[in-house]
Amino acid sequence: MPFDALLGELARLPAVWGVDAFGLALLVGYKLYSSQVFRRHPERTHEGRCNRLRRAWIETVRAGGKDTLAIQTLRNWVMSATMFASTCMLVSLGIIGVTFGGLDLADLSQALSWAPSAPDVVRVKLLLLAALFFSGFMHFVLSLRYYNQGGFVINLPDGFFSGSPVDPIGDTLDRGGRHYNQGTRVFILAVPFVLWLIGPDWFLGGVLVGLLLLYRFDFHDDRALAHAAAVAPGGVGVGAPHALPAEDVMKALHSRPEGLSSAEGAKRLAAMGPNRLASTPRDGPIKRFFKHFNDSLIYILLAGAAMTALMGHWVDTWVILAVTVINAVIGFIQEGKAEQALAGIRKMLALRARCRRDGQWVQIDSADLVPGDIVRLAAGD
Repeated sequence: MPFDALLGELARLPAVWGVDAFGLALLVGYKLYSSQVFRRHPERTHEGRCNRLRRAWIETVRAGGKDTLAIQTLRNWVMSATMFASTCMLVSLGIIGVTFGGLDLADLSQALSWAPSAPDVVRVKLLLLAALFFSGFMHFVLSLRYYNQGGFVINLPDGFFSGSPVDPIGDTLDRGGRHYNQGTRVFILAVPFVLWLIGPDWFLGGVLVGLLLLYRFDFHDDRALAHAAAVAPGGVGVGAPHALPAEDVMKALHSRPEGLSSAEGAKRLAAMGPNRLASTPRDGPIKRFFKHFNDSLIYILLAGAAMTALMGHWVDTWVILAVTVINAVIGFIQEGKAEQALAGIRKMLALRARCRRDGQWVQIDSADLVPGDIVRLAAGD
């Protein structure tokens, strides 16, 4: 009987290795594909768009003397990278402790998988999972290094650089962002490797789920939106003013080179409402706090906490839960400070526009502009 069992195991090995190899090949193939898209079409990826926006942010910070904005943004990057680095190290050490603590998944693997994993194989897989999280820790540590370096160079004078300062500063912060991006991917890649403990069939299913999550994580949705012609209430509107001669636009808006009359402007303002974005009602503090748990990485951490609780490792469970709660508290506090800062900026800014009314150039509140107004733009508008 033992000899028959051994023959059965040997006969099943090619299939097991084939499934594992196929799953790994899918992950490697996706990595090559995403890297190629990033090199050729960076705007299709979130990382590429972040790199471009990061350079625009650098130009804004250096041009406007926004030292406080730079400090707050870099502080947020450093805090989030530090939190994830600590989480990866805790998870990695916890997995190593479980590995040498004699974790037995034989019954679970036997019940759920067509090719259950042997205890020694489970230990090897656990060590690989610990190595995965340790690589995430290293990525976040490297991102901290580049973020700190970027904090030093972003305020250096232009004479320190041989050319434009935006490129070297952007390259430094881009390296930090790239390592941060790779570190966060570890939490998604952990899904198939955790399921791998049960068996190769679960590993393949986890790979398919992981690829779906990675695609949502990496690529920007470029589906074209239908553009409808914008017609204002009261029949005053034009579909594509940028593609029409100025005379045709004024005719469609029932305007003239002398501008609207004060009476016509007041009439249109009463019919169409102020030229202001509609404000959305603010969520309550409880809802805003729990919204910080609505994140795929937090879901993974909570799933890890549930798994450690089922295995009876309560210390690891409470550590992971504490990390998620601390992250939510920090995010809630930062969101509140940001909203207060934006509210203060709105109160300080009084937007005025120079438009033509009754044949004369006058300054009015930008909220009082209506379709058909002729506006004069100046530098900075």
